Amino acid sequence: MRFAFGSILFAADMAAVSPAFADGVTCGKPCVIQYSAGGNVLGFRLQGQELAAHSTPVIVDGPCLSACTLLVDEARGNVCITDRAVFGYHQSFADRGGERSYVPLEYKTPGLDAFLEHHGGEPKGVFLMVPFAQAKAFYQPCAGAS
Repeated sequence: MRFAFGSILFAADMAAVSPAFADGVTCGKPCVIQYSAGGNVLGFRLQGQELAAHSTPVIVDGPCLSACTLLVDEARGNVCITDRAVFGYHQSFADRGGERSYVPLEYKTPGLDAFLEHHGGEPKGVFLMVPFAQAKAFYQPCAGAS
């Protein structure tokens, strides 16, 4: 069974996942994120938990924006980042009856919430961009990344 959230295709059984995905994301072993604009918060959190449960290595090799950061947060013990990795954080929101409500997210990665707060917190409507040079304080650089 397969279903899509944002720019990553998910499967109920990770072994059944095809290695090629849309928008530069390949979730085999390892799961490679070359570009993800994010999408459904719950879907990305659940996929990160699934990757963690299967000890699937995750390589962030480009922009990981919005809900994609939650996938990486959930799978953090199996994540490495290349020097092309950049993370984009913003407040989560829900549209209800034409009115947008914002909700700050909580991250499990040690130090990440404090880092975001130090930089003004998750902004509304724009991204707080965190490039490799700063992100390597939270995520292991991949072999060969500087």
